[in-house]
Amino acid sequence: MPEASTEEIAIADLAPFRKEFEAALKPSEWPKVEGVMVRGGRFEPASGARKGGALAYRFTKSLHFYAEETAITRNSMTGAYFHGTTRWVPPATALGKPLEQLDDYKEWPFTIITLKGALQSHSRLSSNYVLRQIAPDNGIKIAAEDARRLGIRDGERVWVITPHGKRQGMARVIEGIRPGVIAFNVGYGHWGYGASNYRMGGNRIEGDRVRRTGIHLNPIMRRDPDVEEMSLMDMTGGSVVFFNTRARIEKIALNV
Repeated sequence: MPEASTEEIAIADLAPFRKEFEAALKPSEWPKVEGVMVRGGRFEPASGARKGGALAYRFTKSLHFYAEETAITRNSMTGAYFHGTTRWVPPATALGKPLEQLDDYKEWPFTIITLKGALQSHSRLSSNYVLRQIAPDNGIKIAAEDARRLGIRDGERVWVITPHGKRQGMARVIEGIRPGVIAFNVGYGHWGYGASNYRMGGNRIEGDRVRRTGIHLNPIMRRDPDVEEMSLMDMTGGSVVFFNTRARIEKIALNV
């Protein structure tokens, strides 16, 4: 484990921590511990994360759950009872049509997921300009393996295209995401919250560029063909489905 440098210790402000717990370790052990702390942990190379198609480190025990209230409740769309136990159910529309019959994986090879970053845990934080100075743009997170295959470099502009439209954003190439998946931090790319231009009393009000910067993919996520103009839904929990939209990525050609 590399030892922490003087600069890293200062940036992480570890001096008070070491002073408080100085007696817990030998003097020779502190540089290694500080090295772990400034890096947020000790990590294996990304190449060791998987064995074949499975995770290298898996939870191998069984967990058993049963929710009686769920088990005795019927799906209002189909009349069938919900499962009272945990199980994998193929992604489907409100009436049970498998999504794989709607969007061919060959045409739409990526799955979109969303996440909340530490600096943008709520959409209203778009007005916090201190946080936006640290992370002004969310970008589209793409696995390094996919980026190499598609010839996409970090920072390049790309299109994310789904059956319901397309949005443009900046590629963020990372190792910490599964190939075949693209992700974006929520809370960016607003058109409300004062982000867009509008008129009031005949006067033009200029929108806030900071609030509209970034990409927001919710408007082009998969809609349910069984319910007009409705997003896919988790029929058991009643929430919107954010993790089953198929997509593809295209590089944006630069005009030379």
